[in-house]
Amino acid sequence: MIRVSFRQGMLAGFAMIVLFLGGAALHGWLLLERLVEQSRSSSEYALQLTASIQELEERTIDIERSARQYLVLDDPVFHQRFEEHLAQSLALVERLKGQTGGRLLPLLGGWQMVAEALRSGLEQRVSSAELAPLLSRLAELNDLLRQATQRSLEAQSKQVLDELEAHRLRLGSQMALALAGALLVALGMGWWLVRPVRQLDQAIARLGASRFDEPISVGGPRFDRLRTRLSELESDHERSLRHVSHELKTPLTALREGVSLLREEVPGPLVANQREVVEILQHNVIGLQQQIESLLSLNAAAFEARRLRPTSIQLSKLLNEAGSAANCKSRHDI
Repeated sequence: MIRVSFRQGMLAGFAMIVLFLGGAALHGWLLLERLVEQSRSSSEYALQLTASIQELEERTIDIERSARQYLVLDDPVFHQRFEEHLAQSLALVERLKGQTGGRLLPLLGGWQMVAEALRSGLEQRVSSAELAPLLSRLAELNDLLRQATQRSLEAQSKQVLDELEAHRLRLGSQMALALAGALLVALGMGWWLVRPVRQLDQAIARLGASRFDEPISVGGPRFDRLRTRLSELESDHERSLRHVSHELKTPLTALREGVSLLREEVPGPLVANQREVVEILQHNVIGLQQQIESLLSLNAAAFEARRLRPTSIQLSKLLNEAGSAANCKSRHDI
């Protein structure tokens, strides 16, 4: 069985917490970077598209002015200006087709067709009254392009906001899961750390109460070897105490019997000095016997203490019982 040390458990727990929270933070940062880049790209696209539509409107005004001037003055210079503005406008239309991705393609195609019709009419030198509908149609197409562009940008902005909201909810869920995972790891670490400490405290309490019969599983085999060693020392101590008490009690009994015989003057009458010596011997023999019996009682009490199982008790109840017992004893003495 693989045993994980305290240091390894701590490192593994902190690594898992960092993995949960760091992974969520890193994912949130990458998501934020992507959304910022997407927002920047959308803003640049909107600026470029708006600028292109505005430029097309300005080119349309230049085309109309050059066409009218050419029809009125019949000057080739104005026709050349018309061709230049028209060429620039058509190039701008082609660029708009690439920018919009085909969303404004019908309107841009219609603009090209009207522009080509305007060029043909100008080359055929039609009257201003015949060119007026074409010029009005160009202005109308410019308005439609501006409105369509505005709707497209609003739709794109709404899509970005919807995506941002979806990512926000997803990120919130991931953060909640990361925090829950980190909390579970922290609780697991707390349980894993507190459990052996509690077991060790209970083991120390059992050793302090001389209860060596239960093995100690926490802390590896070192604490259990300590328990075994303390149990052996306690057994040797009890054995030695019993042996010494028995070895002292046997000759002491004979000595007490001999002193009793001398005090009762069985061997013969005693003088006053001898009687005083016998009294001293008897007093010391009785005191020594009481001490040996106290040692035996202490050994028996220590053995019985191992069987004790401490339990909680209410202090007020204990004091009431003690007071009741004291009152009963006082009444009995009276």
